[in-house]
Amino acid sequence: MLIQVFSRHATRKIKAFAENWVKPQLEGRPVAFHRAVQRKLGEFAARNTLRSPFVYAAVEDLAEKEVEHYGQIFLAGYKQAFAAVSNPIRSATLTQVKRDLDALLSSESDRALKAIQYVREACKPVPARDAVALRDQTQRKLVAELDLFVAKLNSERRGTFFKRHPALTLLHRSYSALSHNGVHQYGRSFRLGLWFPT
Repeated sequence: MLIQVFSRHATRKIKAFAENWVKPQLEGRPVAFHRAVQRKLGEFAARNTLRSPFVYAAVEDLAEKEVEHYGQIFLAGYKQAFAAVSNPIRSATLTQVKRDLDALLSSESDRALKAIQYVREACKPVPARDAVALRDQTQRKLVAELDLFVAKLNSERRGTFFKRHPALTLLHRSYSALSHNGVHQYGRSFRLGLWFPT
């Protein structure tokens, strides 16, 4: 029970660190995305191809990049937060971060597609991706990067912990040696027809 309480506290602490870093980075993103779309539409208008199916494809690519930008900011914030705590990152914490990432990418995919809906209507008929398809590649890439970062960080921190506590390292090695020897002796006794360790 105490471990669960500590885990929840650690997760909340990390989340607070990350959100304090992420929120300022996301301010103004909707406006910046709108301007990027308008610039792209201006490029097509200058060539008199504003209603071409290629217009929506180009704008949809901007939407995908916008979703990825949100995800990268989210990931950078959690890297900062993970670096701010000294303990290894628990699996429960990592699972919650992935849920929050999924929620963010889902929300921003929906928002980005709604923001360019008028372009799609003007260019119909055009092939179009839904929100899931828009974020899928970005989400898989970010989750893989997150897993790798946490695995490396935890490995480094566990190594540092044992370096700071050499007695624990010796105890761990002694236990491993005894365990291995015990298994070996038991196997030897079993082969001799004995049902107890020698």
